[in-house]
Amino acid sequence: GDKDAFNIYVDSLCDEIAGGNTQVEFSASETCIGCASEADTNAVDGSDATFATLTFARVTQGPIRFRATAQDGVIYPAGESPSVTFSAPDDVNFIRVEIRTYLEGIEQERVCHRGVDFNQEDRMVIGLEATKPFDAVEASLQRTNIELPDTDCGGTQVSPDVSPVVVEPLQIRVHDFCHEFRSPN
Repeated sequence: GDKDAFNIYVDSLCDEIAGGNTQVEFSASETCIGCASEADTNAVDGSDATFATLTFARVTQGPIRFRATAQDGVIYPAGESPSVTFSAPDDVNFIRVEIRTYLEGIEQERVCHRGVDFNQEDRMVIGLEATKPFDAVEASLQRTNIELPDTDCGGTQVSPDVSPVVVEPLQIRVHDFCHEFRSPN
């Protein structure tokens, strides 16, 4: 489909992990029965207009992990802002999101946000400032019913009252993995 001005604008801010033999990999915890991904390679095609879809089945929490690994021989330097761009077909609340970087399969760094909300209208960009080189970026997504936005993800992930937030199936879209996301200002 045709890109609109918004897609072109987001593409201008994101230097995508794409091209060559770039790999994308989906995994889910063994308790995430029915969790799945569709159109995975859309997340590494260099276009904000396309996306992969991650699905949490009914009553599953995850985590779901989705990782892009750069083509052979590409290593991104410290100082970049590896990020993932997300949206959702419907309003989605209280998602715990971890963004992790890897080098040759070994985790380098991570940042965690709890209480993240997604919707159809906005592109959510979550990332970190890399202090170490990396060749892969991963998003780990988990459903919670904790409303308090927080960057400390230690401790309880779901309160004993399993609210409807965790019950209904939901989808989250991954538009791009960026090895560098520039601030719009």
